[in-house]
Amino acid sequence: MKEILELLITAGVVEAIWEHLKPLWPRCLKLMESEKGKPIDRLGVLLAAVAACGTLQFNMLEAVGLPLADPWLGALITGILVSRLSSLWHDLLGVADGSKRNKKLLEIESGL
Repeated sequence: MKEILELLITAGVVEAIWEHLKPLWPRCLKLMESEKGKPIDRLGVLLAAVAACGTLQFNMLEAVGLPLADPWLGALITGILVSRLSSLWHDLLGVADGSKRNKKLLEIESGL
């Protein structure tokens, strides 16, 4: 259970870091993503997640009893998993933010 919580927290941190770094993108990356359809956003999240898991030496495979010969490979695989979970965090936060923004006051017509 502890490992799943660590995984979710790491994914949340990666999502927050990436969302704060995105405004710093150079113009060429924004154009590559919007006009050419290159998955720059997804690649950035993947790199951030792999860097986080490598730095933290977070190896989910070892934590659940599946050790690999090279622990960095486990951190790489965990980084890939964290990147996908951070996308889930992003979507959940987007839904929460969208429902908050679309909340309208109740308007009652008087008929006069």
